[in-house]
Amino acid sequence: MKSIISYCFIVLNIFITAELLAQTNAFNQQPDYSRIYSPKSNPFEDGRKALARAKALKRRVLIEVGGEWCQYCHVLDKFIQSNNDVADAFYKNFVVLKVNVSEENTNREFMSNFSRVNGYPHFFITESNGKVIHSTGPSALSEKGRHSKKAFFTFIDHWKIKK
Repeated sequence: MKSIISYCFIVLNIFITAELLAQTNAFNQQPDYSRIYSPKSNPFEDGRKALARAKALKRRVLIEVGGEWCQYCHVLDKFIQSNNDVADAFYKNFVVLKVNVSEENTNREFMSNFSRVNGYPHFFITESNGKVIHSTGPSALSEKGRHSKKAFFTFIDHWKIKK
């Protein structure tokens, strides 16, 4: 009887561990500046860290401008978090820097270095030296008004550093 209970306990632990691992994708393993829009963050300091990381990893930086108030920013995060293959490809090819823009902190000085943003989230892609090479809205990651894996992978493949 003890061996049956022990066996059931082991099997249950395996299933729980597998479920936890499935929920832990590349998004959850990123630094705070890649996961959180914080009005308290200093985008210049975070940007220096992101550029250094991009240089070390031979990646580009994807600057995602938005905020906690932004419904579409949350939809984007949920899509990435719920699709491990998308999250893995996204964070394997870019260093993401989330920059908050809100009533609490517009980050006006930081944002003055970029072209005007007309909607959120908005993305800028930079080389590891900070040079902006692309600017786009969320439609680049969508098909027919919805996020799609195909659109994500096309975007990633187009803008990643070819090795």
